[in-house]
Amino acid sequence: MSEERGKKEANPFGAGEIVNLDAIQQPYRTLSPEHAHFCMSADMNAAAMLDKIHQGMEEENPPSFTAMLLHIVGKSLLDFPLLNGTFVSETALAFHPHVHVAVAIDSPSGLQFPVMADVNARSVSALHDDIKRLTEEAKNRRFSEEETSGATFTVVNLGMFGIAQFNAVLHSSQVAALAVGAIAYRLVMTGNRIINLPFFTATLTCDARVIDAAMAAKFLQRVNELVEEE
Repeated sequence: MSEERGKKEANPFGAGEIVNLDAIQQPYRTLSPEHAHFCMSADMNAAAMLDKIHQGMEEENPPSFTAMLLHIVGKSLLDFPLLNGTFVSETALAFHPHVHVAVAIDSPSGLQFPVMADVNARSVSALHDDIKRLTEEAKNRRFSEEETSGATFTVVNLGMFGIAQFNAVLHSSQVAALAVGAIAYRLVMTGNRIINLPFFTATLTCDARVIDAAMAAKFLQRVNELVEEE
């Protein structure tokens, strides 16, 4: 796999193809599912994202942080198709041309995970409107099994609760999930200046039967690049 920043990870398998784990050739592919998970964290500079939100406030149409994050995740997963795969059995993985994300929504009965389809092909404003609708609906009902099925990835943002860092639980059918904590300002030395910058911690939970540590690190690196560009 290439060491270049932002380099798309090669995927020898086609979209829609189902492959045996042996074909992926990860050294931990024989681990039992309950012992195969690992986590990796990266601190990310949210200054560009907050600038976009503040600009939107001036226009009375600010995008939400979660909508921007989902947009970034959707683009990143296209570059890392293994992280967007789903298990069809304990030993077989399916690859997808789409990115369907289960997003954590708080409700009176606890977190719910409705699935937002085709995140990779939607605008930030469309994602924002969908999250707003789902958040309102979650106040009054439980989402159906159909509305919470079919995700290829999960995003859990608990930053609004002041949580700095946590690990997302990995759904049994998914290969990876992203947990995002609260934004906190920190003093950073740049050249001969000290500036106050907003950072958040993103933690990726992965299944080691499919994803190795290097690929997880590169995915977080790609997400970070897009966060800084957003």
